[in-house]
Formats: sequence, C-alpha cells, structure tokens
Amino acid sequence: MKSAFGDELLPAAIETRDLSLWYGDKQALSSVTLILPEKRVTSLIGANGCGKSSLLKCFNRMTDLIPSARVKGECLITGTNVWGAKVDVADLRRRVGFVFQKAIPFPKSVFENVAFGLRLAGVVARDELEERVETALVRSALWEEVRDQLHTSARSLSGGQQQRLCLARSIAVDPQILLMDEPTRALDPISTGLIEDVILEFKKTCTVVVATHSLQQAARISDFTLFFHQGALVEMDRTEKIFASPADRRTEDYLNCRFG
Repeated sequence: MKSAFGDELLPAAIETRDLSLWYGDKQALSSVTLILPEKRVTSLIGANGCGKSSLLKCFNRMTDLIPSARVKGECLITGTNVWGAKVDVADLRRRVGFVFQKAIPFPKSVFENVAFGLRLAGVVARDELEERVETALVRSALWEEVRDQLHTSARSLSGGQQQRLCLARSIAVDPQILLMDEPTRALDPISTGLIEDVILEFKKTCTVVVATHSLQQAARISDFTLFFHQGALVEMDRTEKIFASPADRRTEDYLNCRFG
C-alpha cells in the first residue's frame, strides 16, 4: 500500500479504516480513515480533546490498558491489523515505540533505563548491550552529557535530559515507528530544539508521528500535518499546503486562533 500526497506516492507505515474509539459512553475518535507515509514526520494538530493522543494510543494498542476503551474499525501497521488474533502485543510495542508528554524514567541507572527494552528483547551479552546503549544515547543527542553518569540514577537528570533518555530507551530496540505525544510541551527552548533535531534525524530510519499543540513545531519538523476536530480527521496534506492554503474552513480557523 502506498499513500498519495500531492504528486508523490510513498510506502504506507500506518493505515486506519473507519477507526472509532470510545471511553465508556464518550466517543474520542469518529470513523478516522488515513494513511501515513513511511520514514517521514507527521504531526497531529488540534485543540485539547480532539483525539490526537487517543489516535496515537491505538497505533500500538495502548488502549488495551484503559478498561473503558472500546475500538471499532481497523488499524494496520505495515499492512497487518494490530487487533488481529495472532498479533503479539509485546512485539508490536517494540516495533511501535511511544514517548509520552512527561518523561518517566525508570528508578534505575541511566544505563539500565536504555538497556531495559534490550534485555526484554533477549540481548544479554554485555558488549552488545554497551554498544547499543551508547548508540541510542548518541542518536538521542545525550551521550556527551551522560557518558560519565551511566551508573547514576536517571532521575537525577534534568527534565530535558530525562526526555531524551526516554527517547533513547524507545529507539534502542530499533522501532519501525516512533509515536510522540507532546514530547516538548514542558521543556525550555534549548531542550525543545535538541529534541526536534533528533526527530529530524530519526526519520532517516523510522516513521515518526508527533501529536503537538505547537503550530510552530509542526511547521518546523513535519513533512505532513493532520488536523483533528472533535474526534474527526478534518484535513491531511503536506505541511506547507496545510499552513499556506488549508482546504477546510475549520483548519483555517484553528490555524488563525479563531477557535480551539
């Protein structure tokens, strides 16, 4: 399957078909159908409660952790429905990593935070662990800051460092897709810039989907942008097209701060 954006056909990383989601009686997503291209950065924008975070949670079945959640429709990752009977959820979450708005380092050392997923994946040789931990920290622009603190508590790091550590933890297992929910919302401009640089580097090897309230961030880092309103996908296109000449009046109103 390929996704069409403008004149370009791109391999699809994620596809949804009439995807709807409820939390109890409250509907969070309404018949969302989309195709997200591989090895690109896609931003999800929209007001609080529009469904951005809920959609991300569908992509790697984090909705399973919410007792009241109920899903209808399909979500396909590289062509396979994530709710299929034979899907290994642990394997899915290794392939589809998730970085939360608030950094949540484990109460372990910096090294063990990054090594955690690798050990679960069966990596036990010390040399390989050390090499892959270092690689993940380098890719997350954190290695030079923590190389002499690998065995100190991860919780002693600054907020921006903790968020990059969580990035390193997610990418250490080489995910195909990285989902990021407001990853820089609580960070200063310098830390935000570092993480945005890391995101742009990531797309060379994996698909990145970012839910963000920052229109400036979406414009800076995204190849494609999707606008959501009240649980529905209103519009999706190349980022420059969305920001310069949106096709839907609701998108234009949101971009010009007339609602949301």
